[in-house]
This record gives sequence, structure tokens and C-alpha cells, in this order.
Amino acid sequence: MSAPNVRRVPANHQAYLRATLIDIASQPTVDSFMEQARGHVAASGVVLNTANLFAARNADRR
Repeated sequence: MSAPNVRRVPANHQAYLRATLIDIASQPTVDSFMEQARGHVAASGVVLNTANLFAARNADRR
């Protein structure tokens, strides 16, 4: 690699790392994600349990 290219590599890596870290930081935490999911479940009124899930799965197999 020539000298000018070597000097550009860290900047490219820095830009990639910065963009990646910004993307990660903008995602919700697990706790806030779970809180939002619970809110959606409560709002929908749908309750799924294991028996219902397996019954629905098995109905497709008949």
C-alpha cells in the first residue's frame, strides 16, 4: 500500500466505527424493548400460551 492509502485507512475505519456505534446507541435497550412489547400485548388483548401455539401449529399439519 502506498503512503497516501495508509493514511486514509484509519479515517475509513474511524468513519465505519463511528457509524456502527451511532447505530448501536440508537437502538432501544432490552428493557425498553420488552416494556414496549408488553405494552403492545396489553393493548391487543391477545394472550398466547403454549397450548394455543401448539394447537395452531398442529392445525396447519392436518
